[in-house]
Amino acid sequence: MTIYPDEIEVKMVGAIGSMLGTIIMPKCMEEGFKKVYFESGAVKTHYLYINGIEITDGKNYNPFKGVK
Repeated sequence: MTIYPDEIEVKMVGAIGSMLGTIIMPKCMEEGFKKVYFESGAVKTHYLYINGIEITDGKNYNPFKGVK
């Protein structure tokens, strides 16, 4: 798969690790796509990777965090 300089590769992964999809989109849509990802609440249940880099707000939404 060839990604041109004016494109980005976007991958979405579910919270349990299932691959939901990979798309190639114009780079000019990157900031808007990130904004929608955070505002929609998808950041709580999905992982987003743009060009192989995880996009996150730095919070841990795991409900079992700290449970022993």
